[in-house]
Amino acid sequence: MSFRKITAMLRLGKKYEIDYLADEALARLKHDYPRNLSLYKGLGDLNTQIEYTQTLAVDVLNLTFECSLSSIMPVVCFGYISQTPLVSRTCNFFYADGNSLATITNLLR
Repeated sequence: MSFRKITAMLRLGKKYEIDYLADEALARLKHDYPRNLSLYKGLGDLNTQIEYTQTLAVDVLNLTFECSLSSIMPVVCFGYISQTPLVSRTCNFFYADGNSLATITNLLR
């Protein structure tokens, strides 16, 4: 499933209290980004629930901050750091309305 669909499911599910939508989105995120690092296989795994795109690591990281998904945040950060060149890690993360959320260099301190 595309990340855009998962994001829409999560946001709509939370906003309108449609639990099965939010739960399905969370289940897919938790499958690809499990709480236990030993279960994490990385985005290159063929058994992923989310379609890979070049911006997936940043998109998921933004979503974890936006929706306060603290249970998957450590693995998402690890996935981002392990799969992103050091030069690219100084990008900003933004809320959907354009306000700055965080800078990856601040997250790494």
